Amino acid sequence: MSKKIIGMIVAAVLLIAVVVTLVALNLSDWGKEANQEAKKIEINLEELSEKFSAMTPFNEMATMDIDSTVLTDLYQIDEELVANFIGKMPMMNVHSSMYLVIEATEGNVEAVKEKVDAYAEAYEATWEMYLQDQYELVKDRKTGVQGNFVYLFIGESAEDMEALMK
Repeated sequence: MSKKIIGMIVAAVLLIAVVVTLVALNLSDWGKEANQEAKKIEINLEELSEKFSAMTPFNEMATMDIDSTVLTDLYQIDEELVANFIGKMPMMNVHSSMYLVIEATEGNVEAVKEKVDAYAEAYEATWEMYLQDQYELVKDRKTGVQGNFVYLFIGESAEDMEALMK
């Protein structure tokens, strides 16, 4: 083979490699953008709270709303990590059932999830030596992330509540 043909083959291979790399990078960026759009989930927290409040045991027990003070003091979650939230907790320590759904601000989902998980573990330790039936509910809690929303469900309807999040 002549040097011209070999040079043309090498140039063609390099050109193909560059084109393939550029296409792969563009597809990778496109996938990231599509993924970001998929993560943006709209949940109407007021409607969700109404549905949760109508479920057992929340429709039968005395509860109080989780407010920003409780969120900061009890859950140790700074206000700047939270865009919005809903939650109810028992007024008396004979029930362990509660729910909390937090819409985290952009980029703070993991930080909020860590705080909610830490609280849930401490809450479990609190109930471990107290009322066995309530302790079982705490052990069977549901926590997770749906888009920018972090949730914690404890109670007889925890699975149903989690299903409403998805």
